[in-house]
Amino acid sequence: ARTAGTTTTIGATIDGAVVTSPAPTLRVVPGAASPVMSQVSVSSDTIVVGDSTLLTLQARDAFGNPLVTGGLSVVFTVSNGSGVSAGTLDPVIDHLDGTYTTFFHGTTAGTAATIGATIDGAPVTSALPTVTVR
Repeated sequence: ARTAGTTTTIGATIDGAVVTSPAPTLRVVPGAASPVMSQVSVSSDTIVVGDSTLLTLQARDAFGNPLVTGGLSVVFTVSNGSGVSAGTLDPVIDHLDGTYTTFFHGTTAGTAATIGATIDGAPVTSALPTVTVR
Protein backbone atom coordinates (compact mmCIF):
# COMPACT_ATOMS: atom_id res chain seq x y z
CA ALA A 1 0.00 0.00 0.00
CA ARG A 2 1.15 3.51 -0.69
CA THR A 3 -1.21 5.35 1.60
CA ALA A 4 0.15 5.66 5.12
CA GLY A 5 -2.29 5.12 7.93
CA THR A 6 -4.39 2.59 6.02
CA THR A 7 -4.92 -0.69 7.85
CA THR A 8 -4.89 -3.73 5.57
CA THR A 9 -5.97 -7.25 6.46
CA ILE A 10 -3.86 -10.07 5.08
CA GLY A 11 -5.37 -13.46 4.20
CA ALA A 12 -3.75 -16.69 3.00
CA THR A 13 -4.51 -20.00 1.40
CA ILE A 14 -2.61 -23.30 1.57
CA ASP A 15 -3.15 -25.66 -1.35
CA GLY A 16 -6.34 -23.75 -2.14
CA ALA A 17 -7.75 -23.96 1.42
CA VAL A 18 -8.31 -20.69 3.24
CA VAL A 19 -6.26 -20.34 6.41
CA THR A 20 -8.78 -19.77 9.21
CA SER A 21 -6.48 -18.58 11.97
CA PRO A 22 -6.87 -14.92 12.89
CA ALA A 23 -5.57 -12.80 10.01
CA PRO A 24 -2.81 -10.33 10.80
CA THR A 25 -3.20 -6.65 10.06
CA LEU A 26 -0.57 -4.29 8.76
CA ARG A 27 -0.43 -0.57 9.14
CA VAL A 28 1.56 1.41 6.61
CA VAL A 29 3.56 4.27 8.09
CA PRO A 30 5.10 7.17 6.15
CA GLY A 31 8.61 6.71 4.79
CA ALA A 32 11.52 9.13 4.98
CA ALA A 33 10.98 12.81 4.22
CA SER A 34 11.11 13.67 0.53
CA PRO A 35 12.25 17.19 -0.46
CA VAL A 36 10.44 16.63 -3.77
CA MET A 37 7.04 15.89 -2.19
CA SER A 38 7.22 18.09 0.95
CA GLN A 39 5.33 21.38 0.77
CA VAL A 40 6.07 24.93 1.90
CA SER A 41 3.16 27.32 2.42
CA VAL A 42 2.55 30.85 3.69
CA SER A 43 -0.47 32.12 5.60
CA SER A 44 -0.49 35.39 3.64
CA ASP A 45 1.37 36.10 0.42
CA THR A 46 1.23 39.89 0.83
CA ILE A 47 2.09 41.81 3.99
CA VAL A 48 3.09 45.38 4.86
CA VAL A 49 6.38 46.42 6.40
CA GLY A 50 6.23 45.53 10.10
CA ASP A 51 3.71 42.69 9.66
CA SER A 52 4.36 38.96 9.71
CA THR A 53 3.21 35.83 7.92
CA LEU A 54 3.38 32.24 9.11
CA LEU A 55 5.57 29.89 7.04
CA THR A 56 4.83 26.16 7.24
CA LEU A 57 6.64 23.10 5.94
CA GLN A 58 4.59 19.89 5.75
CA ALA A 59 7.09 17.06 5.43
CA ARG A 60 5.89 14.28 3.12
CA ASP A 61 7.35 10.95 2.03
CA ALA A 62 8.07 9.93 -1.57
CA PHE A 63 4.42 8.90 -2.06
CA GLY A 64 3.05 12.20 -0.69
CA ASN A 65 2.02 10.83 2.70
CA PRO A 66 2.38 13.46 5.44
CA LEU A 67 4.96 12.58 8.08
CA VAL A 68 3.52 12.26 11.57
CA THR A 69 6.69 12.68 13.63
CA GLY A 70 9.31 15.40 13.95
CA GLY A 71 13.04 15.46 14.37
CA LEU A 72 14.12 16.72 10.96
CA SER A 73 16.54 19.62 10.53
CA VAL A 74 14.42 22.21 8.72
CA VAL A 75 15.68 25.63 7.63
CA PHE A 76 13.45 28.17 5.88
CA THR A 77 14.96 30.40 3.21
CA VAL A 78 14.01 33.72 1.61
CA SER A 79 15.30 34.74 -1.82
CA ASN A 80 17.18 38.01 -1.89
CA GLY A 81 18.41 40.52 -4.41
CA SER A 82 18.01 44.08 -5.53
CA GLY A 83 14.41 45.22 -5.10
CA VAL A 84 13.17 41.95 -3.60
CA SER A 85 11.03 42.03 -0.46
CA ALA A 86 13.10 41.38 2.63
CA GLY A 87 12.52 40.34 6.20
CA THR A 88 13.68 38.29 9.13
CA LEU A 89 12.82 34.76 10.23
CA ASP A 90 12.15 33.48 13.72
CA PRO A 91 13.67 30.17 14.85
CA VAL A 92 11.94 27.11 13.38
CA ILE A 93 9.46 25.27 15.57
CA ASP A 94 9.22 21.48 15.18
CA HIS A 95 5.64 20.54 16.08
CA LEU A 96 6.66 16.85 16.29
CA ASP A 97 3.88 15.92 13.83
CA GLY A 98 5.63 16.44 10.49
CA THR A 99 5.01 20.18 10.41
CA TYR A 100 7.57 22.92 10.97
CA THR A 101 6.80 26.63 11.26
CA THR A 102 8.39 30.02 11.58
CA PHE A 103 7.33 33.63 11.12
CA PHE A 104 8.62 35.91 8.36
CA HIS A 105 8.63 39.54 9.51
CA GLY A 106 8.57 42.02 6.61
CA THR A 107 11.25 44.70 6.91
CA THR A 108 11.69 46.04 3.36
CA ALA A 109 9.10 46.48 0.61
CA GLY A 110 9.85 45.07 -2.82
CA THR A 111 8.94 42.48 -5.40
CA ALA A 112 7.89 38.97 -4.42
CA ALA A 113 10.46 36.96 -2.46
CA THR A 114 10.44 33.18 -2.88
CA ILE A 115 10.08 31.23 0.35
CA GLY A 116 11.94 27.93 0.40
CA ALA A 117 13.15 25.37 2.88
CA THR A 118 15.70 22.64 3.30
CA ILE A 119 15.18 19.28 4.98
CA ASP A 120 18.36 17.87 6.46
CA GLY A 121 20.27 20.13 4.05
CA ALA A 122 18.37 19.12 0.89
CA PRO A 123 16.32 21.89 -0.77
CA VAL A 124 12.56 21.40 -1.07
CA THR A 125 11.83 21.33 -4.81
CA SER A 126 8.03 21.32 -4.92
CA ALA A 127 6.29 24.54 -6.03
CA LEU A 128 7.41 27.30 -3.64
CA PRO A 129 5.27 30.20 -2.42
CA THR A 130 6.19 33.86 -2.51
CA VAL A 131 5.70 36.77 -0.12
CA THR A 132 5.49 40.40 -1.17
CA VAL A 133 6.18 43.11 1.38
CA ARG A 134 4.46 46.43 0.59
